[in-house]
Amino acid sequence: MRFELLLTAFLRDSAPDALATEASPVRPQPVRSALIRVLGVLGRAVLAVAPWLFIAGLLWAAIFVRPQPLGSTVQPPLIEERDAFFGAALPAPGVAWIVGSDGKILRSEGGLDNWHRQQAGTQEHLQHIAAWSGDEAVAVGNDGVVLYTRDGGETWAVGDAPRSEIANKLLRVRTGAAGEAWAVGEMGALLRTGDGGATWSRAMPEEDLAWADLSFNGAGVGVLVGEFGEMRRSTDGGASWEALPPVVDSSLTAIAFADDGRGVAVGLEGVILTSTDHGATWTAADSPTELHLFDVSWDPEAGHWLAVGDQGAWVTGRVGGDWASGRISENSMPWLMDAQPVGGAVLIVGAQAGLWEGPGGGWRPFTTNGE
Repeated sequence: MRFELLLTAFLRDSAPDALATEASPVRPQPVRSALIRVLGVLGRAVLAVAPWLFIAGLLWAAIFVRPQPLGSTVQPPLIEERDAFFGAALPAPGVAWIVGSDGKILRSEGGLDNWHRQQAGTQEHLQHIAAWSGDEAVAVGNDGVVLYTRDGGETWAVGDAPRSEIANKLLRVRTGAAGEAWAVGEMGALLRTGDGGATWSRAMPEEDLAWADLSFNGAGVGVLVGEFGEMRRSTDGGASWEALPPVVDSSLTAIAFADDGRGVAVGLEGVILTSTDHGATWTAADSPTELHLFDVSWDPEAGHWLAVGDQGAWVTGRVGGDWASGRISENSMPWLMDAQPVGGAVLIVGAQAGLWEGPGGGWRPFTTNGE
């Protein structure tokens, strides 16, 4: 009806003056009335069909129209700024693994500039990795996760490890003879595997203490370090452990032995402990820093011990000698968790992962493909 009224008004306003006078209003002629009725019917038909035409158009678009990409897909960097890496392993020349946040595992072959990601099958933070060879490795992390591979990381399987009802973070793993490895962590966790990481058993009962690291030397002597300066020693390959008198109150975070029985342990507040008798006795060294130290390793090529820690700190020295300290970079101060000497340089991971050329040398953080 509204359509007919509008049409009538239009025709009335556009009608010639000859058809109307002031005394006689305009009246539609028969032909005009028929035209109005026809147009009204057509208008109502169009209004009735319009919704169905709209729906049909949507269906046709959904079935036959395919969106076209406007550009190439943006791939996230292999190593992002938010990534953190906690452990590294160098099992063979030119082969390296690093592990870290959200279950990220990266492997590089043919040097340290060709990283690619491996599927871990977990989102838990991985705290450390150790390897027997370029094919066999084991990684540990939060919530008691244990992963192992026997094909260079093409596949990672979940190991069967005992769990505590209280806390289960595993902080470090060390490999020994073929297929043997030890893992340490919260609630006194000291776990051992003899089959390459598939099954694990407790080597000590649970206790309210976190172990941070352990190291065995070639003579079958091992030393554990952990919270509040706690240390324990084994002389029978880990079958039994005895407590050592604490030398410091600060928590110890890492330990390493050289083949000749010399050892160094480091910890919070810059603590450095040294031993010359396979870990039977320990002496506090005069540390050049008060920053927390998180890892230590023996660098046979450089002939010194190397420790790394908070705010990009490094410390080098010799048992019975002086110790020096500094930062790996003047432009950044990342916390550093693991340092692995390689070919005159050092692979370091932490809040950043990169290659350090040693005291006085440069620091090159890795990005995608090492660029």
